[in-house]
Amino acid sequence: MDDRGDTYSRELGSARWIRTPSDARAILRLDLDVAPQGAVLYLETDNGDNAPMELDAFQGAYPVTRVIFKSGEEAGQGAWLYYGNQEAGPPSYDLGLIAGDLLRAERQLVTAGPEQTSDRWSTAPVVLSGYSRYLFWGALGVVVFALLAITARFLPKEDNSVSQ
Repeated sequence: MDDRGDTYSRELGSARWIRTPSDARAILRLDLDVAPQGAVLYLETDNGDNAPMELDAFQGAYPVTRVIFKSGEEAGQGAWLYYGNQEAGPPSYDLGLIAGDLLRAERQLVTAGPEQTSDRWSTAPVVLSGYSRYLFWGALGVVVFALLAITARFLPKEDNSVSQ
């Protein structure tokens, strides 16, 4: 898509793939010469006068070569990069507001250490058992009772006097 919102097709890369009947599971690796601009990629093949090919098990990879960020950490304390949470949304801040700070900041090369796994941010449901279950339901009952009592105080009082 260009600056005006018009869409057009362009070639991102090409490859020559020769596959013989004895090598039916050969893998085609297609490196892109140009970064994609849209969300949809089309793969076109020219089989000549050969029978159509059956293509399956597509995989794609897009390497991230750099990450620019502003760290509030003191020197030597390190920063952590967490990934893999499929339910996390994109950041909700405006990069335009801090772009000047990022571009003026002194750049430092950081090398990532070995990958570590952690259950610290696990999305597994919390299961209450034993004493904690009774404590939770008891506290919830007290809160509900207190809210009902407060609500009852705000209700209008019934007038029992009879006018003659």
